[in-house]
Amino acid sequence: PVSGKPFLYWLFSNLKRQGIEKVILSLHHQAELFEKFLQSESFNLEIQTVVEQQPFGTGGAVAFAIQQINLQRPFLVINGDTWLSRSVAELQTQSTPAIGLVHVEDTSRYGRIDWQDQRVRRFLEKEPNAGPGWINAGLYLLQASDFHNWDGQPFSLERDLLPRWAQQGRLQACPLDTEF
Repeated sequence: PVSGKPFLYWLFSNLKRQGIEKVILSLHHQAELFEKFLQSESFNLEIQTVVEQQPFGTGGAVAFAIQQINLQRPFLVINGDTWLSRSVAELQTQSTPAIGLVHVEDTSRYGRIDWQDQRVRRFLEKEPNAGPGWINAGLYLLQASDFHNWDGQPFSLERDLLPRWAQQGRLQACPLDTEF
């Protein structure tokens, strides 16, 4: 809870304020609690839930949701525990795949992202006393077709797919001017 409301309430209210009209919420653990919460609130958003019967990891959850709703176009992904005061419009102007980046004074808690010329070069692991730098904001612009050949196995967006795209020179870097 944040100020007496679940964090998700504030996240949805913020997304609506930024012009988002439709949300697909990927659920697994305690899915029924989320669905009960959604029934008790009105966000003026079209909200659809997709429930994984087994955890697929962050990448598998995205692929599963795409499969379940038959998505065929670019879409945004935001981590459910991430607060970005503004940023959606900035990221939507990028080519897919793209990742939102925020600058922080100490990257040791997050790991850092090495980028140049609007492309992510590599992801660096968490290091003690790492100092200032750019980190993953937990906001992505992705293309549904990149997930259409999913094999049904769990995988991580952050550890498996994004670093591969960075290595291939495909991952766009989008520095965001936002509260994080």
